[in-house]
Amino acid sequence: MFYIGVNQAVHPPRGELDGHSIFAILCVYLFVVFYSFGWGPTPFILSSECSPNQVRSLLMAVALMVQWLFNFVIAKITPLMLADIGYGTFLLFGSLCIVMGVWAVLCVPETKGVRLESIGLLFEGDMVRGCLQDTVPRQSRARRLREQAEQTEQEEAGEEGEGGVGKQGVRVKNV
Repeated sequence: MFYIGVNQAVHPPRGELDGHSIFAILCVYLFVVFYSFGWGPTPFILSSECSPNQVRSLLMAVALMVQWLFNFVIAKITPLMLADIGYGTFLLFGSLCIVMGVWAVLCVPETKGVRLESIGLLFEGDMVRGCLQDTVPRQSRARRLREQAEQTEQEEAGEEGEGGVGKQGVRVKNV
Protein backbone atom coordinates (compact mmCIF):
# COMPACT_ATOMS: atom_id res chain seq x y z
CA MET A 1 0.00 0.00 0.00
CA PHE A 2 2.83 2.39 0.81
CA TYR A 3 4.53 1.61 -2.49
CA ILE A 4 1.34 2.36 -4.43
CA GLY A 5 0.81 5.63 -2.55
CA VAL A 6 4.40 6.84 -3.00
CA ASN A 7 4.44 5.68 -6.63
CA GLN A 8 1.25 7.61 -7.40
CA ALA A 9 2.64 10.70 -5.66
CA VAL A 10 5.88 10.57 -7.66
CA HIS A 11 4.38 9.32 -10.94
CA PRO A 12 0.75 10.50 -11.09
CA PRO A 13 -1.48 8.29 -13.25
CA ARG A 14 -1.84 9.65 -16.80
CA GLY A 15 -4.54 7.29 -17.99
CA GLU A 16 -2.18 4.97 -19.85
CA LEU A 17 -0.88 1.61 -18.73
CA ASP A 18 2.85 1.91 -18.07
CA GLY A 19 5.29 -0.07 -15.92
CA HIS A 20 4.44 1.85 -12.74
CA SER A 21 0.72 1.19 -13.21
CA ILE A 22 1.24 -2.51 -13.90
CA PHE A 23 3.38 -2.90 -10.79
CA ALA A 24 0.78 -1.01 -8.72
CA ILE A 25 -1.92 -3.40 -9.97
CA LEU A 26 0.33 -6.33 -9.07
CA CYS A 27 0.78 -4.85 -5.57
CA VAL A 28 -3.00 -4.63 -5.10
CA TYR A 29 -3.37 -8.29 -6.05
CA LEU A 30 -0.55 -9.26 -3.69
CA PHE A 31 -2.22 -7.31 -0.90
CA VAL A 32 -5.49 -9.19 -1.49
CA VAL A 33 -3.72 -12.57 -1.47
CA PHE A 34 -1.78 -11.86 1.73
CA TYR A 35 -4.84 -10.32 3.39
CA SER A 36 -6.79 -13.49 2.65
CA PHE A 37 -4.13 -15.63 4.33
CA GLY A 38 -3.29 -13.19 7.13
CA TRP A 39 -5.72 -10.60 8.45
CA GLY A 40 -8.89 -11.82 6.72
CA PRO A 41 -9.64 -14.82 8.94
CA THR A 42 -8.67 -13.07 12.20
CA PRO A 43 -12.27 -12.35 13.34
CA PHE A 44 -13.22 -15.99 12.84
CA ILE A 45 -10.21 -17.30 14.75
CA LEU A 46 -10.59 -14.89 17.66
CA SER A 47 -14.34 -15.33 18.03
CA SER A 48 -14.20 -19.13 17.78
CA GLU A 49 -11.18 -19.72 20.03
CA CYS A 50 -11.52 -16.98 22.58
CA SER A 51 -15.16 -17.02 23.55
CA PRO A 52 -16.98 -19.14 26.13
CA ASN A 53 -18.86 -22.15 24.79
CA GLN A 54 -22.29 -20.80 25.70
CA VAL A 55 -21.92 -17.69 23.49
CA ARG A 56 -19.51 -18.99 20.83
CA SER A 57 -22.12 -19.34 18.05
CA LEU A 58 -23.51 -15.86 18.75
CA LEU A 59 -20.02 -14.31 18.69
CA MET A 60 -19.19 -16.14 15.45
CA ALA A 61 -22.34 -14.68 13.87
CA VAL A 62 -21.48 -11.19 15.12
CA ALA A 63 -17.88 -11.49 13.88
CA LEU A 64 -19.08 -12.58 10.46
CA MET A 65 -21.60 -9.75 10.31
CA VAL A 66 -19.06 -7.11 11.37
CA GLN A 67 -16.45 -8.35 8.90
CA TRP A 68 -18.90 -8.25 5.98
CA LEU A 69 -20.19 -4.85 7.12
CA PHE A 70 -16.70 -3.36 7.07
CA ASN A 71 -15.88 -5.08 3.76
CA PHE A 72 -18.96 -3.35 2.34
CA VAL A 73 -17.99 0.01 3.87
CA ILE A 74 -14.45 -0.20 2.49
CA ALA A 75 -15.74 -1.18 -0.96
CA LYS A 76 -18.08 1.83 -0.94
CA ILE A 77 -15.67 4.47 0.39
CA THR A 78 -12.51 3.48 -1.53
CA PRO A 79 -13.65 4.97 -4.87
CA LEU A 80 -14.71 8.16 -3.06
CA MET A 81 -11.36 8.35 -1.28
CA LEU A 82 -9.46 7.78 -4.53
CA ALA A 83 -11.40 10.60 -6.16
CA ASP A 84 -10.87 13.03 -3.26
CA ILE A 85 -7.46 12.25 -1.75
CA GLY A 86 -5.85 10.16 -4.51
CA TYR A 87 -2.58 8.56 -3.44
CA GLY A 88 -3.33 9.39 0.21
CA THR A 89 -5.88 6.55 0.13
CA PHE A 90 -3.09 4.00 -0.18
CA LEU A 91 -0.96 5.73 2.44
CA LEU A 92 -3.94 5.61 4.82
CA PHE A 93 -4.52 1.90 4.12
CA GLY A 94 -0.80 1.17 4.61
CA SER A 95 -0.85 3.04 7.93
CA LEU A 96 -3.89 1.05 9.04
CA CYS A 97 -2.02 -2.18 8.22
CA ILE A 98 0.72 -1.06 10.62
CA VAL A 99 -1.91 -0.26 13.26
CA MET A 100 -3.38 -3.76 12.79
CA GLY A 101 0.07 -5.29 13.30
CA VAL A 102 0.63 -3.31 16.50
CA TRP A 103 -2.85 -4.28 17.72
CA ALA A 104 -2.14 -7.97 17.06
CA VAL A 105 1.12 -7.84 19.02
CA LEU A 106 -0.36 -5.89 21.94
CA CYS A 107 -3.87 -7.33 22.21
CA VAL A 108 -4.00 -10.87 20.77
CA PRO A 109 -2.53 -13.60 22.95
CA GLU A 110 -0.77 -16.65 21.50
CA THR A 111 -3.13 -19.62 21.71
CA LYS A 112 -1.12 -22.33 19.94
CA GLY A 113 -1.58 -25.68 21.65
CA VAL A 114 -3.78 -24.31 24.45
CA ARG A 115 -6.97 -26.22 25.21
CA LEU A 116 -10.20 -24.36 24.52
CA GLU A 117 -11.13 -24.65 28.18
CA SER A 118 -7.94 -22.80 29.20
CA ILE A 119 -7.91 -19.99 26.63
CA GLY A 120 -9.96 -17.74 28.90
CA LEU A 121 -6.97 -17.61 31.26
CA LEU A 122 -4.97 -15.81 28.56
CA PHE A 123 -7.45 -12.93 28.65
CA GLU A 124 -7.25 -12.39 32.39
CA GLY A 125 -5.13 -9.63 33.91
CA ASP A 126 -3.16 -7.06 31.96
CA MET A 127 -3.71 -7.88 28.25
CA VAL A 128 -0.88 -5.73 26.87
CA ARG A 129 1.70 -7.06 29.31
CA GLY A 130 0.56 -10.64 28.68
CA CYS A 131 0.63 -10.28 24.89
CA LEU A 132 4.07 -8.68 24.98
CA GLN A 133 5.20 -11.57 27.16
CA ASP A 134 3.83 -13.97 24.49
CA THR A 135 6.20 -12.49 21.90
CA VAL A 136 9.15 -14.13 23.73
CA PRO A 137 8.76 -17.89 23.14
CA ARG A 138 10.30 -19.05 26.44
CA GLN A 139 8.04 -16.66 28.42
CA SER A 140 4.87 -17.48 26.48
CA ARG A 141 1.81 -17.97 28.64
CA ALA A 142 0.50 -20.51 26.13
CA ARG A 143 3.64 -22.60 26.63
CA ARG A 144 3.12 -22.55 30.39
CA LEU A 145 -0.53 -23.58 30.00
CA ARG A 146 0.49 -26.46 27.69
CA GLU A 147 3.12 -27.61 30.20
CA GLN A 148 0.58 -27.46 33.06
CA ALA A 149 -1.92 -29.47 31.01
CA GLU A 150 0.71 -32.10 30.19
CA GLN A 151 1.75 -32.29 33.84
CA THR A 152 -1.88 -32.70 34.91
CA GLU A 153 -2.37 -35.47 32.35
CA GLN A 154 0.75 -37.26 33.57
CA GLU A 155 -0.40 -36.99 37.19
CA GLU A 156 -3.83 -38.32 36.28
CA ALA A 157 -2.23 -41.18 34.36
CA GLY A 158 0.02 -41.93 37.34
CA GLU A 159 -2.95 -41.97 39.73
CA GLU A 160 -4.77 -44.50 37.56
CA GLY A 161 -1.85 -46.87 38.07
CA GLU A 162 -2.96 -49.33 35.44
CA GLY A 163 -3.09 -46.93 32.55
CA GLY A 164 -0.38 -45.28 30.59
CA VAL A 165 0.19 -42.93 27.73
CA GLY A 166 0.70 -44.48 24.30
CA LYS A 167 3.12 -43.42 21.59
CA GLN A 168 0.82 -40.74 20.19
CA GLY A 169 -0.15 -39.22 23.54
CA VAL A 170 -3.36 -41.25 23.76
CA ARG A 171 -4.18 -42.58 27.17
CA VAL A 172 -4.25 -46.38 27.08
CA LYS A 173 -5.70 -48.60 29.78
CA ASN A 174 -3.97 -51.92 30.36
CA VAL A 175 -6.26 -54.91 30.56
